[in-house]
Amino acid sequence: MPIPTGTNFNRMLKDDILWHYNHYCRHRHRYSVHPKCYEEEWGDKLRVAEKAACLDIETTNLSADFGYILCYSLKPLGGDIIHRSITPQEIKSYKFDEGIVKQFLKDIKGVDKVITYYGSNFDIPFLRSRALRFGLPFPGWKDLLSVDVYYIARSKLRTHRKRLETVADLMGIPSKQHRLNPEVWQRAQAGSVRALEYIQQHCDEDVVTLEEVYKRLIGFRGISKTSI
Repeated sequence: MPIPTGTNFNRMLKDDILWHYNHYCRHRHRYSVHPKCYEEEWGDKLRVAEKAACLDIETTNLSADFGYILCYSLKPLGGDIIHRSITPQEIKSYKFDEGIVKQFLKDIKGVDKVITYYGSNFDIPFLRSRALRFGLPFPGWKDLLSVDVYYIARSKLRTHRKRLETVADLMGIPSKQHRLNPEVWQRAQAGSVRALEYIQQHCDEDVVTLEEVYKRLIGFRGISKTSI
């Protein structure tokens, strides 16, 4: 019997659920009753089995009722970046980020866990808000797991700032070359193709850096089953 890929029964196949029911932990309880034991006893294999991806978005505003998404980047661990930018036509037609949100919801299918940096406070709520704005089905409670590397860095490291690039610099990890530039963001909102391409590169660089930071820090905390 292959090792099941987690204790999220909402996403398991029938055979995986039966495996949890018919196998016992060190306390002689079924794994379906003691899911924490499953995480502890199968932890290393569980990390490998879960399909995780690093996520970052760039927006026009910090509030989703006033702003919209310019682009997102989704990088499966060890895989290629999947991304989508808003187009000048979508801005000018006032469709804004509806197409981006639709594509993101397609791309996130098959992912078990999203890895973000301060994403539990920003990226994920912003995406959820925009999805609700367009009446699109966003993943619900326990449909998708989440790891926020910001909180690992905050509790396990001592740096003068907790920004991703500060943490990356500490560990000698290259960070983005396309840095924040207010004029570029303003031009992007006006539909500049070059500005939108710049911001997409900025976003792509963030998920590449985030993946390396995640790999360095994940060993300093236990396995979490936090939902988005």
